[in-house]
Amino acid sequence: MKGAPIPEESIEELSDPAVWSERMAQVKIEDFQAEDPKDPHFPEMESLNARDYLRKIYAGKMAAHFQAEVNEAAASKQLVPKRGEVLDSKGSHIFCVFLNLNLTLTFLFPAGYRILSHQVPDFRAMTNAEILELLAKQVLFNDAEIVALNKPYGMAVHGGGSADKTSSSSSSPSSSSPSAHSNSRNDLHLNRFLPELAARLGVSKLYTVHRLDRDTTGLLLLATTQEKAHQLSRLFAEGRVDKRYLAITKSVPHLREGLIDIPIEVGHAKVGPQSSKATRRERMVLCPEPVEEIRAQKRSHSKTAKQAVTHYRVVDEAGNAALLEVHPRTGVRHQIRVHLGFALRCPVLGDHKYSSLGEGMAPQRLPADILGRLRVRQAKARTVPMHLHAYMAVLGGMGRHGTDIRLRAPLPYHFTRNMASLRLRLKQ
Repeated sequence: MKGAPIPEESIEELSDPAVWSERMAQVKIEDFQAEDPKDPHFPEMESLNARDYLRKIYAGKMAAHFQAEVNEAAASKQLVPKRGEVLDSKGSHIFCVFLNLNLTLTFLFPAGYRILSHQVPDFRAMTNAEILELLAKQVLFNDAEIVALNKPYGMAVHGGGSADKTSSSSSSPSSSSPSAHSNSRNDLHLNRFLPELAARLGVSKLYTVHRLDRDTTGLLLLATTQEKAHQLSRLFAEGRVDKRYLAITKSVPHLREGLIDIPIEVGHAKVGPQSSKATRRERMVLCPEPVEEIRAQKRSHSKTAKQAVTHYRVVDEAGNAALLEVHPRTGVRHQIRVHLGFALRCPVLGDHKYSSLGEGMAPQRLPADILGRLRVRQAKARTVPMHLHAYMAVLGGMGRHGTDIRLRAPLPYHFTRNMASLRLRLKQ
């Protein structure tokens, strides 16, 4: 195999795509010649293309000399994706590996861009048995008639219209069990798997006492008896559950610590022509009326504005990204997301619903430094998962002997991976 000689122009001159295209047209990649069967660089190969090139590097089948040269040339360019990563098919560039004076390989490689949807579970591709096994492994606590689950990403607590809601006190027993491999986005919810999970834990039923948004991960409390479910529900309703969240945000709050006290009510986002009611999607909005008037209202109707209080603290920051610890003092639906996105103007990373007041459900627009560190193009920002995790909760006096129960949920893979990419640290 022989290629074009090393071009005389400098690498800086060849950074122009037009120049690269011209050079690419001049490069010829031919099959190995019979008279040269013992080429030490490419043993037992008849041809070479980009797909086989990557496969052989992964499998370690390249000759040691060639492998070392390619690794050195590609290290700074991130040409070879890590195992399990999904590369963006666009935004690619041409890159030449000059092995020696007579041999040049030219390939079209993705420019290091990624699609991050692979970082979270794809339940649509899993069987019900696999999902049940995953949930069983996420049980963090099972004592005193309380079960704590580290809820995975992408799973709603209840089905139907509740898939993306957060409530602070809703007790309901599990009723239906999964019977088919039907895991669409709308009908996949935790309640389907609670009967089987209860059997795995050796209890008759599991009761949900609060909710987490579908794409929020972390601590979810369940009760094994109706009486315990009522106790936990009262605890949430009275604000006596000390629950903390971690969030990665787009933008850094001006104040490193603060309290947001702005009521929230049900509103709508415009996602299409104003004349079309079908394009109006429900989402929570701020209701900055006098707090005294809001607090005096009767909350019998779901669309009545409710008091919402959120305390936040900046744990770390790097560029336009920040790691926040959030403590909601109340339990209004989507409270953290609304307060961070609309009040603080530092939306949760990957939260496309509460990132813009004027663009409705448009994908979140990310600063250049965040896109660069995540290696994602803005066109693929929709694949960035939401980074909101319920990591800690304290249940006062709910232990067997009246002691406090302290629970912690490990961070999920996508959170820790992207936190490291953004150079954020969880300081103890």
